[in-house]
Amino acid sequence: MGWFALASLVILPLLNPNGAWAYSSSIDLLGILGDPAAVFQPQKSVTLALLLVASGVIAVRSPLALVLLPTLAWRFFSDNAGYWGPTWQYSAVLMLIAFCAALDGVALVRTSRRRWRRAYGRQAASVSIVAALVLATTLPLFRLTDVPVNFSTERAAAATAALRVVPDGARVESDIGLMNYLVERTDVYWLGNKNPPPTYLVIDLATGGLPAEWTSAQIVAEALHPGVTFTTIYAAGGYEVARSEHASR
Repeated sequence: MGWFALASLVILPLLNPNGAWAYSSSIDLLGILGDPAAVFQPQKSVTLALLLVASGVIAVRSPLALVLLPTLAWRFFSDNAGYWGPTWQYSAVLMLIAFCAALDGVALVRTSRRRWRRAYGRQAASVSIVAALVLATTLPLFRLTDVPVNFSTERAAAATAALRVVPDGARVESDIGLMNYLVERTDVYWLGNKNPPPTYLVIDLATGGLPAEWTSAQIVAEALHPGVTFTTIYAAGGYEVARSEHASR
């Protein structure tokens, strides 16, 4: 708990240009505790259940499992529903802790006075392995079993064409879809932050992580930069590129 407080209240604010831990603004402790439906939200239950199953359940026997609590707390007490579920990268930091706790739990139950604990300790690793194999079928990695269906080249061609219309050195605002391909040669801003008006707006309507109501580059531009006129100059395969009217003069 001390290390978590030091990291979130001292170290991370020192590394942040705004002098604050960026995720602290989303924590709504009183709001969540005052809403029973938010406390027992299904996504949170799924996250906990998968964490237990992946660690063979025996992780809870180890005091190392307590190290999971700070990260789970800031996620579950956040007003951002994206932090509640098991998807995205936020569970990655938990897995190392969970597996270390599981190994420690296996070692601890070997000396237990209860026979069933000692017996389960000998099977806990198998439970974790079986769980991993079963859950793997629900993860993106499993899509590699059918490459022609899951990895079509049609959108790849559309993505390449979208990138071509953005010149080197331009100021670009983008979602996560094509951001990685733009950072090497342009000045890129993620549209989830408050940014200055960009010259180009690049969005991926299929997998860019946009809100459902943002169905076009024009709608995104109006939401993020009201009063700034953008013209869509490319649209294909779910990708759209809009250029500010000022840039086209």
